[in-house]
Amino acid sequence: GILVGSAFQKNANEQILIDDSGYPIVDLDQQIIGDPTPDFQIGFSNTFKVGEQLEITFTVDWRQGGDIWNGTQQVLNYFGRSQESARQREIQGFIFDGVTTAGATNTTPVTFLDSNQDVLSNRWSRYGFSGVGESGIVDGTYLNLTDAIIAYDFIKKTKGYQYKTFKSIKLILYGHNLFTYSKYDGASPYTALFDGVSAQAINFFNTPLASEIGFKLNLKI
Repeated sequence: GILVGSAFQKNANEQILIDDSGYPIVDLDQQIIGDPTPDFQIGFSNTFKVGEQLEITFTVDWRQGGDIWNGTQQVLNYFGRSQESARQREIQGFIFDGVTTAGATNTTPVTFLDSNQDVLSNRWSRYGFSGVGESGIVDGTYLNLTDAIIAYDFIKKTKGYQYKTFKSIKLILYGHNLFTYSKYDGASPYTALFDGVSAQAINFFNTPLASEIGFKLNLKI
């Protein structure tokens, strides 16, 4: 029920320790970095009828809270292929919040991408392929419009009306996963790493969420 991984080293006051180059120090021991258990998770569906022929149905899933480890983002940052690294690569003179190993407030500025240094010394590559575990923890909240269906029956079921061949000719327009809101991008909230039950909170190049739009024609004799 917890996420364990690498974390930044902290002192007794929970302040992050900063090295001589101005970057946070990684703790040699793994730490508890997140709790994947959501505050709540619900789903609801409703159907509206307009007259005898038109029906509109929708289904919504909502998960509130719970931590996710977004390893996909971490790796894309490492290679400089993410939008986050694109936005931040021009940052210069940044001072990380923390203290030195001697206990003084950190005042050493850093440049996230310095062309005069080795590429492995930049902000994203210096901590390795998947980065520091706690940096990849994101809020797992999402809201997903799972299904939206509009159905219209061309055969009127009014009193005194009969159709010799069909009892119903129904055209159905449907959409699956038409809208998803989440605190992080690029993955389905329904997939886990290797589809394992114990890896529900691990996002590491999982299968993305697929949307589908189509129509069906139902004939009832």
